[in-house]
Amino acid sequence: MTLEDRAGDFSTLEDEAVARLAKLMRIEVTPEMLRAGGGAVNAGAYESYLKALGYIQRYDKAGNLDLAIASLDSAVKADPRFALGFAQLGEAHRLKYQLDKDTKWIDEALANCQKAQQLNDRLPVVYVTLGHIHRNTGQYDLALQEYQRALQLDPRSADAVIGLAESYESAGRNADAEAATGRRSRFAPIRGQGTTTSGHSCMHNSAMTRLLRSFVMPLRSLQTTRRSTPT
Repeated sequence: MTLEDRAGDFSTLEDEAVARLAKLMRIEVTPEMLRAGGGAVNAGAYESYLKALGYIQRYDKAGNLDLAIASLDSAVKADPRFALGFAQLGEAHRLKYQLDKDTKWIDEALANCQKAQQLNDRLPVVYVTLGHIHRNTGQYDLALQEYQRALQLDPRSADAVIGLAESYESAGRNADAEAATGRRSRFAPIRGQGTTTSGHSCMHNSAMTRLLRSFVMPLRSLQTTRRSTPT
């Protein structure tokens, strides 16, 4: 897929890329959906967001999460209505907590997810991140509620399905965990977390999957809302 914009309008290229991707996935996209889909309208915010996603893919590398948070801070300052930026900022802080168990990161993660939710309450990624936060802090019932909410918005959310299965297992609900695991197996290949000799390729595919999903999920949710709204 080749995109060209001789005028140098980065936001136009962004919308074109999302529209082409959605067309390939048979998702109807309107200009209104692109504006409301949680994406940045500011080219600088979008660029910082992409940079942060790259750092988060290797969050195990020292300093990468700090760089991701700095990039996302820049993104949401450049575009204060960038819902996806706030959601990803919540995820970055959650990962900080996962690494060092400092509860201040949980407070930051929750605050950013709440901001994203205020801006757009139909982004599945927000509820997935909230589910991860609650699961990391042992609040499995709350985690299950958030994953289920994400799946209501996007039944094909692999991260929500996997989080659901793992939360059931952690809560000792073995029968539910087994049922969710069967559903989880259908999504496992797209997570791209393999550690084989093709690890670099797997990591690249994981980054691309995460990036594409971050746009497609809100678009799919908006399409569902649009179809269910009486005319």
